[in-house]
Amino acid sequence: MASITSANAVLTLTIPGVYPTGIQIQQFAVDDAFVAEAIDTAEIQVGVDGYSAAGLTPREVPMSIFLLASSPSVVVFDNWNGAEWTTGDKIAAYGVIIHPSVGKKYALNQGFLHRWQPMAETRRVLQRREYRVTWTPNGLNSPAIQVAPA
Repeated sequence: MASITSANAVLTLTIPGVYPTGIQIQQFAVDDAFVAEAIDTAEIQVGVDGYSAAGLTPREVPMSIFLLASSPSVVVFDNWNGAEWTTGDKIAAYGVIIHPSVGKKYALNQGFLHRWQPMAETRRVLQRREYRVTWTPNGLNSPAIQVAPA
């Protein structure tokens, strides 16, 4: 029987100057860990005579990462945001996702912290924290996310 479990998925981020050797993100939120948005990869045109043409359009890939309010990994995003404010510039991260259940490995290229949530929403219990990282291509030979066998 094929497995589609996400319980054994691993996300590791490398953030130069903050976590240069990489750090595994842990304690994802209930029902959500991380979600990469679907993107359009082409510009397609059809002329009035019915002939078509298409062009590859490299795109950024927004990804939301959801953590429990009590996750020790929230400090990774807090430190990344803090380092950017200290340097006065954006710091590009790199990442790897491994999905053992489907035998896939994803290389995440040049990600920028796009949305940082400074604290968990305070309700009956503290709510999950969401972070948005936008992965970007680095030329045509280095797309934002590359897929390979694990």
